[in-house]
Amino acid sequence: MLAAVMPLISAEGDLDPSTFKRDMRSHVGWVTGKLGTMSAKPSKGVSGTPTYEAGEEQGCFTLQHGSLKLALIATPDYFVSGLDALIKMHKVLLRDLTMPVRAFVRVIPAQNYTDHWIAIPYVMHEPIDG
Repeated sequence: MLAAVMPLISAEGDLDPSTFKRDMRSHVGWVTGKLGTMSAKPSKGVSGTPTYEAGEEQGCFTLQHGSLKLALIATPDYFVSGLDALIKMHKVLLRDLTMPVRAFVRVIPAQNYTDHWIAIPYVMHEPIDG
């Protein structure tokens, strides 16, 4: 299936983050950047008060290039190569991840609390020229 779609999506251009804004239509295109991870601990209430509840730490993959910052929505089976384990390792063993990749993604009109645009990865690979 990948062999059938690669000629079609290879013709798509790189994403331009200056065109992203609230209420936009989804943008589809390529990003060449660094794959990384980030984690956060969601909470409810104000720290130090009786109603404060700390949540469990959660992580996601990120993709960054210059001013473009993406948080990737992906199910564990998307990273069947074993990369999904890096999210679990983030809490204990992973110090840093900056893997060069080229990815074909769909950016939706949503941002997280660290101003990363939310994106759905369709195809991702390590470039040969690194």
